[in-house]
Amino acid sequence: MEFTGTQTIAAPIEKVWTFLYDVNQVAACAPGFQ
Repeated sequence: MEFTGTQTIAAPIEKVWTFLYDVNQVAACAPGFQ
């Protein structure tokens, strides 16, 4: 998976990285992603 562009997220950086490293949480945001 490749992310491009920029996005501002109003959350602590540690919380964002924890989310991004959890494939199940990221997949829940992308319909059809397995």
